[in-house]
Amino acid sequence: MNGMRGLETRAILAIALLAGAGLLVVVFVLSRVGPAAPVIPTATALNVTPVPAGPATSASPTATMAPSMPAAAPTSAPTPTAQPTPVAIAARHTVTTGDTLWGIAVQYGLSLDALVAANPGINPDRIRPGDSINIPVGGRPPSAAPKATAAPDARVAPDAGNLRLRQTPSTSGRILTRLAANTPLTILARSINNTWLQVKTPDGAQGWVMARYVIVNIDLSKVKVAR
Repeated sequence: MNGMRGLETRAILAIALLAGAGLLVVVFVLSRVGPAAPVIPTATALNVTPVPAGPATSASPTATMAPSMPAAAPTSAPTPTAQPTPVAIAARHTVTTGDTLWGIAVQYGLSLDALVAANPGINPDRIRPGDSINIPVGGRPPSAAPKATAAPDARVAPDAGNLRLRQTPSTSGRILTRLAANTPLTILARSINNTWLQVKTPDGAQGWVMARYVIVNIDLSKVKVAR
């Protein structure tokens, strides 16, 4: 038994010596050679799917192609509108109170259509005083309205024809002329009792007539009294 244990012990020592000697050899070799260089793989297999080559393009690889703009749709040319035929204007009429476009047309001898055509910006139903109305060529000038004449101061009564015009305010005064009925008279003066009136006729004759044969249109109290 003891002999077996001694044999095993020597075997273990021998193995330990051999192992220690091998470790020294390895250390020595490594110290002489240096650290082993890492192994660099020469190629790495990639799972790349080949892409078929397309047709070659002439564009430079550095050039950037601008996106093409869609072509503009052709625009149709505007249809020319018919321009109204210009109307020759002969005069202008200023609207006054009570005027109507129809009345103005009649006044100038025009048709209403012709007057409307000469005034495209005027509403025929809404003309106002102060508006200026174009009168086209072809209209006649409006007839001049008769001037309003002031009523005479007095006139010979219709039933007093052949009225005597005397030089003085008296039935004994000299007769200058005789006046027809309705002769207009201008009163120049009066007697103190308004019995006689000093008058002037349209032809310039002056004298006295009896007030009772005259139709007076003015206030005699405002007429001077002859002295």
